[in-house]
Amino acid sequence: MDLKQFFPHYQPIVDIYTGQIGGYEALARCKTKDGSIISAWPFFNDEGINADDKLTVDRHIRATALATFATRTGGEFISVNISPSFMKPGRTDLGENTLALLDRLELPPYKVVTEIMESPGKRKSVHVLAKRFREAGLQVAIDDFGAGYSHMERLFDLRPDYLKIDMNLFRLASKGGVRADYLQALRYVTERNNIKVVCEGVETEDEFMFAVDCGARYIQGFLFSGAEPNILPADKFTDDVSALRQRYLAQKSESRKRAALHQAEVNDAILALKELILAEDLSKVEVNRLRSLGILRFFVCRANGEQVSSNYNVLDRLTIDRAFCGFNWSTRPYFPELIARRDAGTPDDYIIHSSTYKDQERQELCRTYGINLSANHLLLVDVSESDLVSYVK
Repeated sequence: MDLKQFFPHYQPIVDIYTGQIGGYEALARCKTKDGSIISAWPFFNDEGINADDKLTVDRHIRATALATFATRTGGEFISVNISPSFMKPGRTDLGENTLALLDRLELPPYKVVTEIMESPGKRKSVHVLAKRFREAGLQVAIDDFGAGYSHMERLFDLRPDYLKIDMNLFRLASKGGVRADYLQALRYVTERNNIKVVCEGVETEDEFMFAVDCGARYIQGFLFSGAEPNILPADKFTDDVSALRQRYLAQKSESRKRAALHQAEVNDAILALKELILAEDLSKVEVNRLRSLGILRFFVCRANGEQVSSNYNVLDRLTIDRAFCGFNWSTRPYFPELIARRDAGTPDDYIIHSSTYKDQERQELCRTYGINLSANHLLLVDVSESDLVSYVK
């Protein structure tokens, strides 16, 4: 086995906050008999090759990458893959080879990110390895998050510094649907726990925009560059990132402006509706106006959350549905805020709204708006989010 046939290439990981290359992932490559350069993963996945030979090659590639990176003086990091599949049961020197190498190279540990790959049956070894690296000052990343079925356990166990989203999951999610909801909801977890998100496999501007919506700070993919034999200059993509950020800001600002205009119209309609309810004169409700704004229904609750009116469904006319009388909505997230606003002396015309959810009856995305009717009664109004989306385009 000729180790010279195995070497790293370096794919830039772009920091969208600075526009600079924030780091580089060292990816294993090998040269074939005809001189072509290909990924070394077929070698590592070949069950006919001795595990010790794979470990030797793995360490050689990592040593080459770290030695090359050690000559740099910038603030970037180098990300290297660590596979628990090479670990033998009972070993107590997990990761010591890599740590000794950093000592010899005088490479600061904080500049090294270890991407610990998933390996069936190695959960305990992975946990021990991550703990050892973190104690030594290295950063830890979970690679291919979202692939397989144990990714949430990996997140809980490892408490990583970086979370690299599986590129297949990312591409499917970028097309919308429940996967998109999942990745965007994951943003809440990563931001609260100071976990930096890296989106891999980003190839298009639309995917870049979606990655930003998912809370990604780092972008990796052919939108910027594939893996290169040499480390690219840190400012290689600064202008590209600046242009992308400007387009993202322009698009989001425009959509938010139109949404704000729509919300203002909805608020005006709700205030008018409140006056008609207090006057007990629903005959003057402008049904067509409510429909044009995406208003689905309205109803009245007591301050304890109990619904005391029928649902007034907004169709071609107002229709009455008594099925929900007696339901209690006090556990809905928006309800305590309504009560708090009332108790804090907020003006009577103050309107709140919930986050987006799927309406059970209509099976479409909507929000619930709320306003105090009196000291003990509240008006709640369900507004279609899909109608809002069509409105703001």
